[in-house]
Amino acid sequence: MLPMRTPVPAEAPVLTSTVTGSFVVLGPVTDGIARLRRALEELGHSVELHEEPWRGVARALASEVDVVILGREADEGCPTELCASLRSRPQTRDLLLVVVGARGEILDRVEAWRAGASEVLDPELPREELDARVQALLRARQHARDARAEAQRLQILLDSLTDAVLV
Repeated sequence: MLPMRTPVPAEAPVLTSTVTGSFVVLGPVTDGIARLRRALEELGHSVELHEEPWRGVARALASEVDVVILGREADEGCPTELCASLRSRPQTRDLLLVVVGARGEILDRVEAWRAGASEVLDPELPREELDARVQALLRARQHARDARAEAQRLQILLDSLTDAVLV
């Protein structure tokens, strides 16, 4: 006998965009970046543009930006070298990195993920999908921050217990 399947509701519940984030975009402002920026701002997020990547990285580190978007260089394609470089440095290892890619360029997307990208976004994504992907990134960022805070709290507790045992 086959197990009974639960019927799927006609309309699935919709998650609304309730969490807003701060984004830094590194690289030149292409048409795709301009569209992505406009869409993110319309969804309530703040977006800063930095054509000089390392200044933008410094800004992201100084202000606890939620997501760093790596734009395409016109002559270099997917910015995987910058992505890999950011992942290899202890101070930038935990940044959420989003590479702006094109929908049909599978090899570029795979290369970006292998270099350490958290997500690859197409500036042409439907607004609902862009919102859902951004919300997932922001939830991941919050979970990582919560886990770090809990790890610090537990380390303090462990240190105090160790000190008490030694005394």
